[in-house]
Amino acid sequence: GVVADPQQWPEDLEVDGRRVVVLGSGATAVTLVPALAERGAHVTMLQRSPSYVTVVGRRDDWARRLQGRVPAGLADRVVRGRHLLQQHVLVVASRRRPALVRRFLLRAAAQRLPEGYDVEGTFGARYDPWDQRLTITPRGELFTAVRDGRAEVLTATVERLTASGVRLGSGRELPADVLVRATGLEMLGFGGMEVTVDSRPVVLGERLAYAGVMLEGVPNLAFTVGYARASWTLRADLVAHWVTRLLGRMRREGLAVVTPDPAPPAEHARRRPLIDLNAGYVHRGRGRLPEQGVHRPWTSPEDHLHGLATFRWRRSTPGLRVERMGNAPSSAVGSRS
Repeated sequence: GVVADPQQWPEDLEVDGRRVVVLGSGATAVTLVPALAERGAHVTMLQRSPSYVTVVGRRDDWARRLQGRVPAGLADRVVRGRHLLQQHVLVVASRRRPALVRRFLLRAAAQRLPEGYDVEGTFGARYDPWDQRLTITPRGELFTAVRDGRAEVLTATVERLTASGVRLGSGRELPADVLVRATGLEMLGFGGMEVTVDSRPVVLGERLAYAGVMLEGVPNLAFTVGYARASWTLRADLVAHWVTRLLGRMRREGLAVVTPDPAPPAEHARRRPLIDLNAGYVHRGRGRLPEQGVHRPWTSPEDHLHGLATFRWRRSTPGLRVERMGNAPSSAVGSRS
């Protein structure tokens, strides 16, 4: 049979009438399964352990109600603010009342699945909500495919591949014409780019990130890592504005170099991953990405209110060392950008 990777999908792959096994339970798998079922395949999503799956509509009813009734700019801010508030409330509730949010997620899934379906065993993750990212199925497409019998979700371990499919840890043989590997995400810091300072290589995993956007001891380098529990682009926008202001200040003041000072030893002693999720790919990726400390400016904003405070409202930039044109160093502690 065919073994396919989502990132190098065979353009000529036909799945109509074929048995497709998708390995994984994350966003890629949850997106692929209903799409493959729509193309006539019978799909099995084979997961080692369950993930929480929640439904988000493709259209916003609030946006449609406001359209033509209020100015477009105001409508945009209202809809955006509503989504931000909903996301924030869900994350806070998941932190403070995880059992309640878990029941809510499983009950919502059960309403879209056949009566008597094993929701707990299939979508009852072994971690609290938002310890890992929630997986989204637009309009409940995954649940619809399962309810209609065009797809199934199976929780089991893989013993080995066979000539005709997959042998599970239970001894069951799962037949497959096509096997899709939608698991095993590996993070790669800076896209594999090598960072050097004065011809000495910088080991990303040994450096702390300044506000999650610059690296201690590395001059004139900024990078973007989005939120773990909200839209990635929300934080990307804030980082872009912050870097733009810093570049403007450098231009106005004739600065040539901006470098975060080394983080205090106490911050290194309590270092933690830059992406605050208890996910396998985050643990596997330690050492490939910068990390964060526990106090500002060595922490990375974890929600949008925190991000707004860090990148928009708080204009001071303590801990940044600057050099003016002509290599005359000066301190930037307490300066404003």
